[in-house]
Formats: sequence, C-alpha cells, structure tokens
Amino acid sequence: MTIAPVTISSDRLEVVDFTPPFMTTSAGMLRKWEKTASGLLAFKPLDPWAALCIMVTVVVAGLVFYLIARIRRMANVSDGDDKFDIWNSMWIAIWSLLPHGDEPSVRSTPARIMATGHWLSCYILVTMYGASLASLFTVQSLDSDITSLGDLLTKPSINLGVVENEFIFNNLKSHYDAATGTTYDKLYQRIQASGSVLKSSTEGVLKVKKDNLILLEEFPVIEHNVRNDANCDLATIPDTFMKGGFGIAFRRGDPLGKELSIALKEMQEDGQLEALIQKWFPQTKCDLYGDRASGDSYLTPISISGVFLIEAGFALMAILVACLEAFFKKRDENPPKTQGIKMNISDELLREIGD
Repeated sequence: MTIAPVTISSDRLEVVDFTPPFMTTSAGMLRKWEKTASGLLAFKPLDPWAALCIMVTVVVAGLVFYLIARIRRMANVSDGDDKFDIWNSMWIAIWSLLPHGDEPSVRSTPARIMATGHWLSCYILVTMYGASLASLFTVQSLDSDITSLGDLLTKPSINLGVVENEFIFNNLKSHYDAATGTTYDKLYQRIQASGSVLKSSTEGVLKVKKDNLILLEEFPVIEHNVRNDANCDLATIPDTFMKGGFGIAFRRGDPLGKELSIALKEMQEDGQLEALIQKWFPQTKCDLYGDRASGDSYLTPISISGVFLIEAGFALMAILVACLEAFFKKRDENPPKTQGIKMNISDELLREIGD
C-alpha cells in the first residue's frame, strides 16, 4: 500500500487499485511573477490606514505650531512666530511635505525644534514611499499575454521545464505520437528540444526564478510553492490541463481498499479532509495569479510608527521649551513683590536713623 500524493491515471489503474480521489489535481504552469503597471500604481505602496495616520499627523503638527504661537503671544514675545494664526500653522505643516518648502518660515527656538522634527519625519516618509513605489515599477521580462497552454506553445522563445519521472512527464511520454500532432505531442517535443527535463521540483522552482523558465507541475505543488514563497515572486497561469485527482494506491483486490475508501468519504463529510487541506495550503499574502493582497512594499501604520514617535518627541520638546520661555519672560517682567516690600522697609529704617 502507498499513502502519498499519487495521481490516478489510466496507466496506473492497470496495475493497482485506488481509493476515490481525496484531493482534486491538475497540471499547471508555474512562472515568475510579472509586476504589471496600473493606473492606480502610484497609490499602491501606501496602506489606507497609513495614509490616514499621515494626514492626522500633519494636522496635529499644525496645531502644535499654533499652540506654540499662542503661548508666545500670551508671554508677549514678539519675533514674528507669535502672529501665526491657525491657517499659517497648518500651511507650515503641509508644505513640509514639499521638496523645496515655502513661506512663512519659523524663527523662534521652540517653533524651529518642532519644524526640525516635522521636516525629518516628512523626509523619511517621502523617501520610504519613493523606494516602495520604485520597487513596484520593476517589470520582469516574461510576456504578460500568456493565459493558456496554447499561448505558451506559440512562443518558442520561452523555455519549458518538467520534472523527470513524475506524472506529467510520464503521461506525455507514454502517450506521445508524433504522427497525431496533438497539443500534448507538441508540448513533449518542445520539452525534449529545450532539454529542460529536471531532477526535482526544487530545481524547477530555482530555474523559474533565475531563468524565467515556465515549469509544468501538478497544481497542488504549484500552489504550495506560490503561497509559501518569501518574496511572492511566483505565480501560476490560470489555465490548467490533465485534470485528475490524488488517491491512495493499494494492491488489486486488497480488502483494506474498501475500508480506506469509506474512511476517506467520512473525512470528507465531516470536514476533516478540508481542514487538512487548509492546514497545508493556507491563504497567505501571496496570490496564486500574481497579485499581492499585502506585502513588504506597502507602508503600513506599523512600518512607519517610528516616524510618528520621532515627531511626537520633537513636539513635546518644542512645547516644553515654549512654556519655559513664557515662564521666564513673565518672571522678568514681574519681579517678586517681596523685593519691593524689603526695599520699602529699608527706606523707612534709613529715614528713622536720619531723624
């Protein structure tokens, strides 16, 4: 008895018996993922929640500039920054995102501290966004109009590969007839001509990434490789062929065959089989057909949270400096009353002594 992902085929049914298929399968095509441009590509690196956080940060920065101006106005400090209203403060926060800036400029120490933190944060955000956007403009050399096996056969410049002594290779080889000229015959001829008969699926995946080879492989193997690729650099072409299923092979007439078939049917009915499939083929960030649901190129609130901490630190420092300046300014303008009382007492004593 063999418990393995054995594809049920007519050749194998002549030798052994199989349980009913416990998992459907087919032959598919594994390719390197082609990053394609779209009209909304410029917005793709920015997660919507990250964009909202950035907008909120800009508004808060404007309010901090306004708060600093209010504190300095209350302290009667006149250096230009005390005249900033809410609109000027918001404009300062917004133009910090621009490469060349604009007027008005800040002059006071606390406002310059806040501006330093805000400009630094904006510079980091713009740099990260530009880097993420540049990575999405990378386009691979593989043609984007391959959607089926027929399209693939019309492009002789593209190399095809298949793993030796596996189901697809053996099926093509055993049914090959040069005289008939079917699609599968042409496919086998292409593979033989290119010499891309591989020793293992692992070797095939490496050649897909390095040489833009298209690997013909059973679809569950393709799905496992695509969904578990670290950089989501793999995808599959939607068209499949040689549809069939995986079964458990056992010796002809073996009485355990019936028991296995019943057990598999029960596992299908109570959901155990589906749970196993979901365990080994989980939904990940890598899409089968080359579109990333999420990924490292996105700027998420978590990935840019350090920028917000930098700005918050500078904002707190600026407010603290503004408050200290106002405190010392008020103290200098209004000397303690005890000093005046002491001087009055001294004057009285001197007059008494003089008399």
